Amino acid sequence: MQTALQTQRTALQQSGIATRQLADAQRTLKARTAEANTHLATQQQRLEQQAVQQKRLTNARSR
Repeated sequence: MQTALQTQRTALQQSGIATRQLADAQRTLKARTAEANTHLATQQQRLEQQAVQQKRLTNARSR
């Protein structure tokens, strides 16, 4: 089992992937994904608010 792990680690390193940094990279990716999701949720709320306001303006103009 240890040999298989070392073989995989060697293959990843030859591909340019440092296995000791995978956990750090995963944490960074998780944080960036969460941040992007927060920005997307904020943007969605703003779009919904704009749609409501646009609907109000359209209704006011049609009266």
